Amino acid sequence: MLKKQMHAYLEQQAKTDEPLFFFTEEKNYLLEHSFAIDKELQEKNTPERFQNIYLELANKETDETIEENVDSAFLSTEIHYFEKKIEEYLYVESDAFSIVGLESLSLEVDSVFRTYEGIFGLKIPKKAEGAIRSFFEKTLAGDHTTYNLMFNAQDGMWDVNLPIEAIPGFSKQMNIGDLLQLIYLFLFQLGEELEKK
Repeated sequence: MLKKQMHAYLEQQAKTDEPLFFFTEEKNYLLEHSFAIDKELQEKNTPERFQNIYLELANKETDETIEENVDSAFLSTEIHYFEKKIEEYLYVESDAFSIVGLESLSLEVDSVFRTYEGIFGLKIPKKAEGAIRSFFEKTLAGDHTTYNLMFNAQDGMWDVNLPIEAIPGFSKQMNIGDLLQLIYLFLFQLGEELEKK
């Protein structure tokens, strides 16, 4: 599945004049699987990796938009922003998300437990449930790690609520761009695991 989605993304990018930016892990994957690529591969970190990113701040209670088309410079904001603005969440979209099957992503701090949460739709077949759960349970840190994973038959995707603090490498000193990279690469790793099944 990951290979197919990567092919589709590369075909889409071939139609543009933009250079190809990837995280190190993605570049290694492309080289390991001998993808035919006409453009030079460049390793970048967020926000350069997610060139066509869309950011929106909204109210958690009402879903009312607070700010649309937030400038990508916001990615350099430290994540404790969400602790200070507990009533807000950040909605994120990017063309690159399609590689890992990520529909869109919302980031917030839970109002009750004060934990960092990632809420997103994941386009992975229903039959992969066991493999997804196995990966989450094997990879997420902590004995009391809880996540919600429910298949939405109407949309044909998984609705996921993930405790971001349980992803290895998480730090409260991160900025928002680092956090996006952490979640994206966690899902990229899931894609690699699903390919082995």
